[in-house]
Amino acid sequence: LYNKGNHNTMPDNAINIHKSAMNIFYHNFTAVPCNDGLPEVLRARYISLPEIKGKIIHEVTLTCCLGILSFSAEYELWRFAGEKKWQKRLAGKLYLFAPGTALEIQSLPNIWRHGMMIYFYGGKAAGIDTLFNGEKLITFDDTDGKLSKIIMETAMMPPENSFYEARLKLLQLLTIMHTQKKSVTAEKNSFADNVDNLLRRSLGGALSREDIAKELNISVSMLSHRYLQERGIPVMQRHLQLRLEQAKLMLLNGATIQLTAETFGFCSSFHLSRAFKQYYGASPSHYIKRLLKDTVRH
Repeated sequence: LYNKGNHNTMPDNAINIHKSAMNIFYHNFTAVPCNDGLPEVLRARYISLPEIKGKIIHEVTLTCCLGILSFSAEYELWRFAGEKKWQKRLAGKLYLFAPGTALEIQSLPNIWRHGMMIYFYGGKAAGIDTLFNGEKLITFDDTDGKLSKIIMETAMMPPENSFYEARLKLLQLLTIMHTQKKSVTAEKNSFADNVDNLLRRSLGGALSREDIAKELNISVSMLSHRYLQERGIPVMQRHLQLRLEQAKLMLLNGATIQLTAETFGFCSSFHLSRAFKQYYGASPSHYIKRLLKDTVRH
């Protein structure tokens, strides 16, 4: 039955194959979208299939959103078209690819295939653009099984007269995705904000990455990686920027370079002047004179 090629006619019940006790499950819902701006399910699949004999590589440029959720990270590899390195999909995560993404998917031989996928069109009215935010791929955790349950229930719907039920399931899926994305964003913001608060409390310069990592109860490598990823700048470079910004304000209020250097932990007025020039493009004295001239002119 499976080799006939028309997957849409596969029976929903399990069938025995060959002389083994293995079962094939293939649930497939297929619909024709109306393209009215709201997200609509094109197809939802749940598969549990025996191993294939040889390696198969699929090349596809997506015309719609594609979500793939695997229960095993071993049977398929993927990569963006043009990349050299193949990547594994982690089990228990939904991988959502944006329309227009060019993909290569490699099915590995001699491994049981177990997973699900959902294709859907549209979605601007449901905030798909804000989910992707210009990215080609976003991932969602499915540790509680909510995402897989929705896709499974959609896949098991009869193709006839299930259009609105499938759309409702998709909206439930998107609601969970938006909730997760907001939670991750909030967590990132709170992490970087917490680091910045520590930096601002230690503008005297006596602060190291080890000190920050210990305060946050994380490793130095985790601190460096997460802060660079979220702020786009190394954490200690950001500390220097904050010190220089406060030094500028102190100098504008009439403090000497020597006193300002001591206040913000610079070894000498020379070191402050050099760092100041690298950041602001002028020495402290020239910067202040130029700023005062611009103020008088206006």
